Amino acid sequence: MAISFRVPATSANLGPGFDCLGVALSRHNAFTLSFSDEDACPDLSDGTTNLAWTAIAHYFHHIGEARPTLSLQQTVAIPLSRGLGSSASAVVGGLVTANALMGDRLDRQALLELATAIEGHPDNVAPALFGGCVLSVGAPLITVHVPWPEDWQLVLAIPDFSLSTAKARAVLPASVPHTDARYTVARVALLVAAAHQRRTDWLAEALQDKLHQPYRRSLVAGYDAVEGAALAAGAHGLTLSGAGPTLAAWTSPQQAGAVGEAMAKAWLSTGVHADIVTADIDKAGATAIS
Repeated sequence: MAISFRVPATSANLGPGFDCLGVALSRHNAFTLSFSDEDACPDLSDGTTNLAWTAIAHYFHHIGEARPTLSLQQTVAIPLSRGLGSSASAVVGGLVTANALMGDRLDRQALLELATAIEGHPDNVAPALFGGCVLSVGAPLITVHVPWPEDWQLVLAIPDFSLSTAKARAVLPASVPHTDARYTVARVALLVAAAHQRRTDWLAEALQDKLHQPYRRSLVAGYDAVEGAALAAGAHGLTLSGAGPTLAAWTSPQQAGAVGEAMAKAWLSTGVHADIVTADIDKAGATAIS
């Protein structure tokens, strides 16, 4: 018996929604888990721990049973350390395949809590699990689906260099001025309101933040050039995807081609090659496949 799931990439934070907002994207990793006579787990190309396998171990510890011998297979399409939720996809992939193999012992809320405990924050794992744009708050977690207007198009510029989440978190200050916190809280509220009311004209203001992007942009070579090019080509705004280095331009479907081309040219002018992806929103989240 083999269980297979596909799990989407995600873009987290979305500007002011630091550690609480994320959206699932139309690029997926696939995971297949089965009982086996001996353990089999693929190594990752960069030598890091296989997070799907780690999540599987956490699952069996959580349900209070010894882990049986298992075979895990993966098809990886989400690049590592690019701010596209590769680790969240692996964690969710490990949990949902193990849960299905064991007869769905845990509901999706319990899986979310476990995934968040492993990952450290819910902004990627919630949309990876549920699909769409998700706001995650509290303990136990409250998750709210935020509507995504059809005329909001994300254009991703994925550079040919990586940035670890640990490094991106290390540049953040231990505290921020009250004025910066107030500024960002107002804009994340505006962003959610803009989504509900389909107010594209609010995006330029709603995507601003003072909690993480001002500190992290220095880690992304060419950030200013790419942002300027995207805005000049008609984007409403530009945000870091997760901790970066991928940059996400917010635009319309009609402007997506011009915005992506401008971003690629701007990065190339600084010596960086970037893949441009016009990303659709994945509304399904982690999904069983046959």
